[in-house]
Amino acid sequence: MKIGKASRRILSAAVAGAAIVCGTLLTTAPEASAVTWKYTMHTDDGDPGAVIKFQPSGDYVQVCDIEADGKGAFGVVYLNGDPYYNLIAGGKGNCATTNANYHNLPEYKTIAFKICLSGYSTTSGLKYCDSAAWYNG
Repeated sequence: MKIGKASRRILSAAVAGAAIVCGTLLTTAPEASAVTWKYTMHTDDGDPGAVIKFQPSGDYVQVCDIEADGKGAFGVVYLNGDPYYNLIAGGKGNCATTNANYHNLPEYKTIAFKICLSGYSTTSGLKYCDSAAWYNG
């Protein structure tokens, strides 16, 4: 099948336009490092070893281990009082991040969050926990 000059120009313009749109969509998706966190909470130890962060726009949740103390970070997100999911990070500077693509949170609701240090010889292995309820709206 032979394609005329005009058809080739239209096809080339369509392909170029599609490439620009796709490139824009891919480059404007925010990375976790580019997220501005609305809420932040640390563990309750004297020199906090872990942090949990939440940005309602996109349902971004991040849990980070922020101390070289041999303990890990353990974060839990609760819906209606029940654990919905948890994130675990170990080793200073390491983080675990999720967003609405993986864990969609209900809009215009208060969501409960918990952050703990893990790796203790307690029944649960958790210590220095802190909890908060943040609005997702």
